[in-house]
Amino acid sequence: MPPASPSDYRRAGLDPVRLDLVPADSLAQGITLALAAKGAADAGLVDEALARGDVINPDTGPLQPGDPWVARVWIHRPIPDECHWPLTVLDRGPGWVAIDKPAGLACTPQGSFVARSVLVQARRQIGDLSPVHRLDRATSGVLLLAEPMARAELGRCFARGQVEKIYELIAPLGEEKMEVSAPAGEPGRERPARTRFSLLDARGGYGRYEARPEGGRFHQIRQHAAKAGIPIVGDGRYGRGPAAPDRIELLARELRLIRAKCGEEIRLTSQQRLSLPL
Repeated sequence: MPPASPSDYRRAGLDPVRLDLVPADSLAQGITLALAAKGAADAGLVDEALARGDVINPDTGPLQPGDPWVARVWIHRPIPDECHWPLTVLDRGPGWVAIDKPAGLACTPQGSFVARSVLVQARRQIGDLSPVHRLDRATSGVLLLAEPMARAELGRCFARGQVEKIYELIAPLGEEKMEVSAPAGEPGRERPARTRFSLLDARGGYGRYEARPEGGRFHQIRQHAAKAGIPIVGDGRYGRGPAAPDRIELLARELRLIRAKCGEEIRLTSQQRLSLPL
């Protein structure tokens, strides 16, 4: 038999997560100490998790209270934000589905946002899918999801820059055309990138811009928009004014790619629109 995988124990759209245990006198104590190191420990909750079968030995299956200590387990995280977010499917093809992600929904579980994520909602509503790329929780628009057998192939298209992505954003009015070539990405991991901005229309001191990024770095458009003097409305991290954690005025409008393996062309357009302030 092949070895077990976390997906064998998937529950409510979520796989259990790996937890390496520190040496302890008992299984429950080891789990409690390991969770404490992650800032999430409660001995009572650990006992309840064991009683429910939420703690799994990868080699033998669910563990029970009183079982001996092991070095590694899989554990189901509690889901404090049980919710339902209807997903709009834009298109689908062999091994993939595209959705029109709403702002406020994270791509993958993070922090307290567990069920409030595309990964969990897609698995509950559509099937065994995972995001191929990422959009920030506060960003809306086209998001490509893939089944396990297609995810690596589609992911390589993004890693190799073989995907055309077009965004729209709302920002204080600036020049009609701008280009920013500057490192972008997570602090300490910035890499060269370029983004071209074009003004689509304007009203009341604000403009609706089209953004075409090259490079696909973390927060690239947000960072480059700020450098261009057109910080995105709602983006308190790189711009000015109040932050809007659940929504910034940034829309992933279009996505285009050709699958190298089969030649399939994927062209996707969001049904959402950004509106200039009145």
